[in-house]
Amino acid sequence: MLIEEGKQKHRDLEERWEIFRNSVKDAATKTLGFQISENVRKPWIMQEMTEKMDERRRWKNVNTEEGKKRYRTLNNQLRRITDKAKEQWWNSQCDELEKLDSQGRMDLLYKKVSELTKGRRKRQNIRIRDKEGIVLREMEHVLGRWKEYVEELYDKENKLQKKRFLWKNL
Repeated sequence: MLIEEGKQKHRDLEERWEIFRNSVKDAATKTLGFQISENVRKPWIMQEMTEKMDERRRWKNVNTEEGKKRYRTLNNQLRRITDKAKEQWWNSQCDELEKLDSQGRMDLLYKKVSELTKGRRKRQNIRIRDKEGIVLREMEHVLGRWKEYVEELYDKENKLQKKRFLWKNL
């Protein structure tokens, strides 16, 4: 009897959760709207691949031997299809770049290259160090170090002294 009461409470909790979740979704849809984005992040992904991804996603949580086997086969198929599609897409992009280059359309060539490479540059964390090798963290100190560095680059008197020193040794 105690077990039945526990199961009933669990079912009630699940039902209440479903009602709450659906209410929040409906309110958000009515208030904010709902739009299915057809824009895929990777341009080589086709409709066939998204269908396989959905099917694979359905089999992922099936914890039977058949479910695991089906998930693995779908995953392997999907990997082969996407690798092949990605390779074909990059080959077509390279062909297009070569065509633009042979036509002498450097403006379109550079535009296409920038489109292909946008957003892929990682910001490098460059550490500025003082003359002793200590990393400078405050902006004032970093700017001061840059000032010193540029002054040293363009310090003509030091360069002349080094040249005189070299001539004296010869």
